[in-house]
Amino acid sequence: MPDPIEKFQCGGVLNHALLGAFRASDTNMHAWCRANGIPHEHARMVAVGAWSGPKANALLTRLVDAAGRDTVEFLYGQRIKAEAERLSVASEAAE
Repeated sequence: MPDPIEKFQCGGVLNHALLGAFRASDTNMHAWCRANGIPHEHARMVAVGAWSGPKANALLTRLVDAAGRDTVEFLYGQRIKAEAERLSVASEAAE
């Protein structure tokens, strides 16, 4: 199984993809953290890239797997495409 750090760039986009994936499976990241004894602040810090290292990578892997790797990848990809389009339009407008 690939390390999520290699596939995703931590930040707001990944955080929103994780939140959306948990919601799509009729739960939320806060509930998952509570059920797994993880402070929800740690999960957010990992997702946005404020905490890194081996323990952070392990937590991110658990979060992605719990939220549904395929769903997270899809949501992340869609958001990245939308951001790229938004930046392209803004760049063209600035010219």
